[in-house]
Amino acid sequence: MIKIPDDLLCVLEENGQLVEFHKNEMVYSQDDLENTVYIIKKGRVRAYNLMQDGREINYEVLEKGRFFGDSAFVKDSTRPVNIQTVTNSSIIEISLPALEKCLLQNSQLCFLFLEMMSERSNWLTEIVKSLTVFDAYQKVAFFLVRNASENNVLQGITDHTLPYSHQEIADSTFLQRPTVSKVLQQFERDGFIQTRYKKIKLIDADGLKKKYKV
Repeated sequence: MIKIPDDLLCVLEENGQLVEFHKNEMVYSQDDLENTVYIIKKGRVRAYNLMQDGREINYEVLEKGRFFGDSAFVKDSTRPVNIQTVTNSSIIEISLPALEKCLLQNSQLCFLFLEMMSERSNWLTEIVKSLTVFDAYQKVAFFLVRNASENNVLQGITDHTLPYSHQEIADSTFLQRPTVSKVLQQFERDGFIQTRYKKIKLIDADGLKKKYKV
């Protein structure tokens, strides 16, 4: 995963404003007007949508060195998702004119932004494929492999263990909770995972990918 290094974070901070957020604090809400871009200097945030029935659909968790709010690049656009902190966070808020100045003056930073947007585009393509082509078993397998194959302390993922409940996985894969529970029980019987309360440990990622072709 591509991230902005500390020296370039300092460049962005010099041209923007560092804002401190508490855990579970909203950075912005879906449908807010766009006019700024945000870069995480410390902490984690999650991107999600709130559905009419009250369910939350989680898309991704972003950490230090990642940016969000890039839909601000589109004139008169609104925020497509909610952004909420997962931990106490320090976030650089920068206006479009200030960011444009930084990108024009620093080719390394400009290239990093292009790389991260390309990486996000590829990730979204995989997500669309998983939601439209995969069956329930493939959707859950894809979610587990994508999120738990590599440890990430910043996201709370250690020893290839995801800190997610069945309901949170259901919301992230657009499945019903009973369906997710049934799939996870099968995965555990097959020896691919181990489950505990709000924790799922990936034991055999290669076997899971091979069986379900994800």
